[in-house]
Amino acid sequence: MKVTNTTHDELTGGVTQQVVLYDAAGHVVGGDTGSSDNVPNSLPAGMSYREKWTGIPALSVASRAVYTMWAA
Repeated sequence: MKVTNTTHDELTGGVTQQVVLYDAAGHVVGGDTGSSDNVPNSLPAGMSYREKWTGIPALSVASRAVYTMWAA
């Protein structure tokens, strides 16, 4: 996942991340919320970094993931 700071401010604290998993019919089949262990110490406005999150709990096979992050 490519994460971009879309705020007008530099992020210097942690971030909270959430992912929701959906099956092919659009039903929620899993997801999780947590904190990132990969976010840089400083992320200026408009800059990006790569995030990877594995092992997300799911009840069945997911065909789509919606990933959201916000300043902690």
